[in-house]
Amino acid sequence: MKKKLLKCSLIIASFIVSSCSNPSPSCDPDFEDCSSLVSVKMDDDKNKNYVLDPSSSNEKGSVNYEIFIRSFYDSNNDGIGDFNGVKEKLPYLKELGVKDIWLMPFNKTNSYHGYDVVSYYDVNPDYGTIDDLIALVNEAKKYNIGIVMDLVINHSSKFNPWFNESYNDYYNGVSGEFSKADWYIWSFDPLGGYHKYKDLYYEGDFDSSMPDFNLSSISLREEIKKVVKYWIDLGIQGFRLDAVLYYYYNNTESNVEFLKWLKDYINTINDEVYLVGECWTSNQTVNDYYKSGAESFFDFGSSVKGNGYDSIIGVAKGVNDAKSFSSFIENKENVRKENNPNGYSSYFLSNHDMDRVSKNCYGDYAKSVASCYLLLPGTPYIYYGEEIEMIGERCTSPDDLSDVKRRLPMVWSKSNSTGKCKFPEQSRKDLDNTKQVENGVDDMLKVNYSLINHYKKVINVRNKYPFIKHSIYKDLTNDVNGNTKVLTYELSLKDERIVVVQNFNSVNVEVDVSKVGTTILDSINTTQKVPTINNGKLKIGAFSTVILK
Repeated sequence: MKKKLLKCSLIIASFIVSSCSNPSPSCDPDFEDCSSLVSVKMDDDKNKNYVLDPSSSNEKGSVNYEIFIRSFYDSNNDGIGDFNGVKEKLPYLKELGVKDIWLMPFNKTNSYHGYDVVSYYDVNPDYGTIDDLIALVNEAKKYNIGIVMDLVINHSSKFNPWFNESYNDYYNGVSGEFSKADWYIWSFDPLGGYHKYKDLYYEGDFDSSMPDFNLSSISLREEIKKVVKYWIDLGIQGFRLDAVLYYYYNNTESNVEFLKWLKDYINTINDEVYLVGECWTSNQTVNDYYKSGAESFFDFGSSVKGNGYDSIIGVAKGVNDAKSFSSFIENKENVRKENNPNGYSSYFLSNHDMDRVSKNCYGDYAKSVASCYLLLPGTPYIYYGEEIEMIGERCTSPDDLSDVKRRLPMVWSKSNSTGKCKFPEQSRKDLDNTKQVENGVDDMLKVNYSLINHYKKVINVRNKYPFIKHSIYKDLTNDVNGNTKVLTYELSLKDERIVVVQNFNSVNVEVDVSKVGTTILDSINTTQKVPTINNGKLKIGAFSTVILK
């Protein structure tokens, strides 16, 4: 039998950085190297709105967008987001440049969040019908957008019929082809992490309402095959795997074996269906998981919870120097390619289990952070509302540590309530008026150089170079003028190559790029300054990014 501990016991300590205001392009006293910076005068960018390159398209991209359906868009005025609501917003997601949508759990459930599955073959009636989901999948295909399903197979709901059937079979000693006795983990004696059910005890480390599966059960694995085939046949193009670290707690070898088994089976159905796993642990351990053949795993080390040299917020805010960050990223990328040549990283800032990134960064710093992670190799994941600086923190009352406030309703408009969702856990009326941003998507799209328009610009640039997803990362930071807040790296694949230069300083700088690239292909002019290059000297605006040939 496997033995698991509470997930929260291994959550990495949060990387604590102070909130940032929108800085003016002048020297920030928090930056120790201000005296060495070369401030340059450049012409203002006359193009006040970002114009998308018609040659750029999400058809060639790899940007993913995470959606909590309940909080996204309500199509039938019941206060609950639904499949049809997501479908209505496909034009927006296409405009943003999104390639795939990760839908948080939509199976039948008894909770607001859906991570306790009652039926693996049914959808949550709050979100609509199976026909509504199929309509969403088919409509998304017209926009060249794929739908990724959140597959929760570490545990199920206590109210899943399988659980009681397993109890009966185990208690009565029923075995054989149709027995579910070993689908869950039972004991006649109370053990740590176990809970009582009738005359037996079961393992349920996440919560007493979510009993753990025994993934060593041959018959359960056969049922899991049926589940994934069912959804692939309906058009699902990928699976986000919840809690892979806890399949067999702290047993990397067993977890990798199970993931390899699952991926090998999926390949027999459709080898274009991909897996991305939630493996919230150290970089070294995550790298080992790539040996499973699963394409990708979320990079928690670089997220808002990371506190190492690979922290994206850390490098963008100058807490860590660019060279250390770049060297760390290069090493991670190389190890992952060695363990799985077809694998790639999944970088993100925050998700439904974390405080939103706006708690740590906003204004031009938020733009700088976005540019950094959206232009790394692999598949970047945007958490819905991130692009408009939505607010969301974990409840902090000693008797209420719920994540519900991290999953608040999307804000679409300040003045138009169409599609507005209610608080996700509607029984908790005391939290209905939780503070949130006033201006929504429709409002901020009209604002020159808003964060949402910045996201559009960065994704537009990324999608022009589709090879970035599988590219090889090479640190070039030493080849510039040694500025600790200028990141330079090469992305290459076969005969394709670009160089990315990112200025994390709050002032314009001049850097020597004569050894790495001399032609500007694209630029992301965060502070409205147009970059120039002359005799190998690149003049780049504060918090801005340049793509070199």
